[in-house]
Amino acid sequence: MVPGADGADGEQRFAAAVRAVGAAGRQHAGIPNLMVTTWNRSAADAMRIQEMLERELAPLMVVDSAIVLHQVKRLGWVLDETGRNTGTLVPYGQPSGAESQV
Repeated sequence: MVPGADGADGEQRFAAAVRAVGAAGRQHAGIPNLMVTTWNRSAADAMRIQEMLERELAPLMVVDSAIVLHQVKRLGWVLDETGRNTGTLVPYGQPSGAESQV
């Protein structure tokens, strides 16, 4: 499942957006210059999305991929070991120790 997507309709919208990005990217040859970040429920979802990107953006190709297994923060919010919000916010640009409880 694509994060934020609502079933097949959401995946179709995601694929259309990928095709639009691919069309724009085909105008610029050279070194890799596109980074895509997705939040997935499983490694299988990540692989499915990568395969879709390779298929929809051909002849462009994925030259590198990585999976983060444990995210410490998301948008400034500290996450626990299960990936859930702990209620602690660390605003961007704040010095270490400037955490606040919300």
